[in-house]
Amino acid sequence: MQPLTTYTPSGRINAAGLWRIAVYGVPLIAVFSWAYANVLILDPPAFFAPLATLIFTAACAVTITTLLEKTHSRSPQFNIVVAVVLVLFAYWVRWLVFFRAMSVSTATEFALSDPLSALKFLWDYGVARAAADPSEFSAFASSLIWALEFVVLGGLSIHLARDQALKPYSETCKAWTIDEAGGEVFLGATPPEDIRRWLENDGVSSLMTMPRADRLQATPLASTWSTLKITGHKLEGDTSTFWLTLEHVSSLRTSEGKVKSFAEDIFKYWQISPEDYARLMAYLHDAERTAPEEKADDSSASSMDRPTPEALQPALAALQAGNSATALALADGYRTHPDTHVSMDAVNLCALALSELKRWPEAYDAFLQLYERLPTAQNALQLASTSVMAGQLVRGQAWYDRAESINTQTGEMPSPRLRTAFLSALEQAGEFEACEPLLAWLRDCYSTVSSTDSQILWNYGLPFFSEFLRKSLPLLRPHLDDAQLHAWYAVIRPQLDTDGQRAIDEHLSSI
Repeated sequence: MQPLTTYTPSGRINAAGLWRIAVYGVPLIAVFSWAYANVLILDPPAFFAPLATLIFTAACAVTITTLLEKTHSRSPQFNIVVAVVLVLFAYWVRWLVFFRAMSVSTATEFALSDPLSALKFLWDYGVARAAADPSEFSAFASSLIWALEFVVLGGLSIHLARDQALKPYSETCKAWTIDEAGGEVFLGATPPEDIRRWLENDGVSSLMTMPRADRLQATPLASTWSTLKITGHKLEGDTSTFWLTLEHVSSLRTSEGKVKSFAEDIFKYWQISPEDYARLMAYLHDAERTAPEEKADDSSASSMDRPTPEALQPALAALQAGNSATALALADGYRTHPDTHVSMDAVNLCALALSELKRWPEAYDAFLQLYERLPTAQNALQLASTSVMAGQLVRGQAWYDRAESINTQTGEMPSPRLRTAFLSALEQAGEFEACEPLLAWLRDCYSTVSSTDSQILWNYGLPFFSEFLRKSLPLLRPHLDDAQLHAWYAVIRPQLDTDGQRAIDEHLSSI
């Protein structure tokens, strides 16, 4: 297990560069505030005032962040203080210019006020304005609007300023790292909390066991999925400044076929070696690379690309919400629809809903109807898994053999993944003895490949080796004693690389 080191700012400040804040920052903030105040003095339409506020806020926040970047401040606390001071200055100038338009004496009185007196001054102005013109907001409503204006300006400026100090910085080269677009890998059903464990066990190699998201297509029924977005940060010339940011991206396909995504950070600025960085970026950027999933069946390509038919959207929504019985009731009537696409999606929805309800014989009939219309390896595999769950092991094995035969011809998926999917069904059904031949086949694949490098295993569609060892043991224990288990695993040890032999030794010592 390897430690996961993330970047911690040094807290240093380049005192020689602080002059930029006074020479450039203060005048620029004053100009932005002057321009913003003059826009408000013109009493713009209600729809334009919020837009002007956002433009003013963005201009100030970007200016403050850029200045702190140029001064090479690596202290979040210092950046926050600078941002607060400049935001207060911006807000003060905004009101000074506003009151100057009313009269010089009013502006002078405001300028000479202490902070509490200035707040009272604004309140009195709001009261006087509301009294003079009943169509204006009340003093209380005006105060809320001004407070919101200040919070938006301060919140964005402080957030960006603090984040700037947290970015990786090379103390050797005296420069910030440069962001590099990485890519996204497909997580499937992997929960975010498992990613840390993978990274601790296999490091960057675990990321290269995941298929690239740009090589996959999602079916209409796969309306939610997760990916891992990878962004690089590097600075050539300093071998200690290679970092990764990992974001978990949850995507939702709407009924119109549009995709909405939501991201959350898993790791920010994880430090890795230059070799691992180069290897990962080569994997993510290699446009000529062909992932195993790319070999899709052309006969189903049009079905994979189109959105769910409108008539089945309520059923799909119910299935996604976990209301399988409702989804089944809504989709069942469309199984004989004259439109082929509608009827096929309806059968698929029914089959999935029946599986969720654990009504295995009926789910088997639905998948059989789907297979008769689209005889793919995936559909044959569904029939094999459903048969096993229904207690029909012999029939399930026959369907698995057919799925394997079809897959050999079409190359829909890597053969190891076909087996691991069927293994999952056998495990859930408690058919542990039937798992052994499939596990032995996978075991022999590692022996043939010889290497346990995760990227090489991914090329063959094999699970990475540590996962195979961990998941296979519970399936073998029910019918093999300790001596037999030792012999079962040890048979491939001579053919494995050093890492594989070490993993086998550790695994056997735990039995």
